[in-house]
Amino acid sequence: MKLRIFRFSALAAVLLAAVYLHGCGYRAETAPPAATPAPTETPVYTVEYRLGDNVLQSESVPFGGAPAAAAALPEGLFLVAWTDKTGERVDPAAEPVEADTVYYALARPVLSSDAAFLFPDEYGLLRPESTMTRGECAAALRALAPEEFLDPALPASPDAEGDGPLTREEFKAVLEALFDPEAVGPVLDALPETESENTTRAEFAYGVSRLLGKENAAEDVYYPDVPPAHWASAELLAAAGSGTLTKESLVSMTRDGFLWFGGYLYRLGEDGFFLTDEESDGLYYDKNGRYTSGSAELDGYVAQTLSDFMTPDAARLDDLRAVYYHVKNDFQYLTRNYYDSGATGWDIDEALTIFRTNKGNCYCYAGAFCALARGLGYNARTYSGSIGKENQPHAWTEIALDGKIYICDPEIEMNYWLLQMYTDNFMMLRENSLGWNYQAVGRT
Repeated sequence: MKLRIFRFSALAAVLLAAVYLHGCGYRAETAPPAATPAPTETPVYTVEYRLGDNVLQSESVPFGGAPAAAAALPEGLFLVAWTDKTGERVDPAAEPVEADTVYYALARPVLSSDAAFLFPDEYGLLRPESTMTRGECAAALRALAPEEFLDPALPASPDAEGDGPLTREEFKAVLEALFDPEAVGPVLDALPETESENTTRAEFAYGVSRLLGKENAAEDVYYPDVPPAHWASAELLAAAGSGTLTKESLVSMTRDGFLWFGGYLYRLGEDGFFLTDEESDGLYYDKNGRYTSGSAELDGYVAQTLSDFMTPDAARLDDLRAVYYHVKNDFQYLTRNYYDSGATGWDIDEALTIFRTNKGNCYCYAGAFCALARGLGYNARTYSGSIGKENQPHAWTEIALDGKIYICDPEIEMNYWLLQMYTDNFMMLRENSLGWNYQAVGRT
């Protein structure tokens, strides 16, 4: 029994010694606590504002913050919007910064909104439905914007010259270079539908005036070829500014209600504006108010001839006589083809033949004189038929005036004068021409 007690006591002593050596009482083992990270600084990123490749301003912005302020643009430019590198529009103040960021300025030149930019021609006319040329567009850009802020790559840059037409695509590019591109589309969509690839002066004035907010002109602005009914009259007058013509001055320039600028014929209506896009007394006046035969080449020959032979302040009939004798005396007869009696539609081609070559037969003479008479405002027509007892094929001109019909035949008169058989076939009343036996069949 004593032996067992000893063994227990020895074991207890060992255990007590072990506890003593660990320096504390007995406890179960546990995992060490997790380490707490040391505090770090908030990341800071660089925000740049650029105009093209030029850095306008940069700032440091903490992660998640927003830029304090956008950069100012150079004088002469205004900001349309800020964009990211993809060209998407963004608002820097509303974009949290999470990395180095670059904003690009979509800028446009500050335009002179009060300046006239559509200029009249040498006669004081606006010619609204004529094609806008690159040179005219360049003049408009010079009037509107500082040249140093215009893209020299524009199709109608300030250096552009000449009479090349401004196409619709080029017009769109010009507008987008001057204004907010997003505003250009709706304005172009509002233009009248057309199949032409080129831009008219009216379309140019409408687009620029609308985007500038210029839709009203001063009350005293007047151009005779921009009647109030024109679809873009307000924008045209706002674009052009004051003109040099007045209704009173035009009335004093008229002869029987007709006017000529550079040899081209216009007719002044009772309201003080040109007749436009309408026919009057057998003559058609185009959308600019100018009489046209339908052939721009023939109209040019007529205008040049009238400029050479019209006398200031002379009666219209005196000028008609002058061009009649010009046709009779200054062209040379050339045997050419004849048309069947009653043929029509030859007058323009035959007139062009004699104007180009100074030679022709009776059809050429009749066509040329008819074109000149119409350029003077007369209701003239060519006739193909026959003449004389033998009913020879022939062509001549007839003029309707004050309810009467007059025959004008410069070719027959020219031939008779060459034979020293003098006659006067200028403005013969039809009843006085019976001896000539004119047999009129085809009228053009």
